[in-house]
Amino acid sequence: MKKLLIIAATLAAFSSIKAQDDMDISMEVGYQSKYVFRGIGLADESMTVSIDAAFEDAYLGMWTNQPITGNIDNEFDFYGGMGFDVAEGISMDVGGTLYYYPESGPGTSTFELYAGF
Repeated sequence: MKKLLIIAATLAAFSSIKAQDDMDISMEVGYQSKYVFRGIGLADESMTVSIDAAFEDAYLGMWTNQPITGNIDNEFDFYGGMGFDVAEGISMDVGGTLYYYPESGPGTSTFELYAGF
């Protein structure tokens, strides 16, 4: 029930954003028979939901993995960043991601910065 409340609250927050011509909002719902992250199997059957918003060069979003079977903890990833051109034909993306595991206890969530060309 708690998982559904978090998903519903996130959906409500994004649905209240006023749509503008320059802003893109997208949502995806999916199913995975096995969730593997960085080579480690974290869950068998699971549902995934992602919500993304982009405005000009900036973006932010939320992705979640909700296991259907087993006693595996759920995961919420919150991310944001900015993409921009550094030269003709070369672009760069910088941002950060918070990996949040609400049922795993303190010290299990992590924050990572990233940059790429």
